[in-house]
Amino acid sequence: MVIRLNKQAFYSNVNDKFVSGKRFQLDGSSSIYKYSPSDNGLGCIVETAFNTHCANVSYIGRTKVQAYSFTLGKKVNVELNLKTLKFVS
Repeated sequence: MVIRLNKQAFYSNVNDKFVSGKRFQLDGSSSIYKYSPSDNGLGCIVETAFNTHCANVSYIGRTKVQAYSFTLGKKVNVELNLKTLKFVS
């Protein structure tokens, strides 16, 4: 039971960090990103070095975030696993 509670606390912690806009890196990426909320309650993911829009967020769950972007006129779906993001200060 303690293990399950620790996992739930960890999931809640990483979800809170993401939703609050804490900067993060993807595995193997040197770029730093952050979540930027909008009026509709979802928002977008922004690359912080040049403040450029990367993807629109369509779903925020307990351990995953689904987003999409358009590349050369084609919709590209992106799924982030919050457990594998590296949050930076």
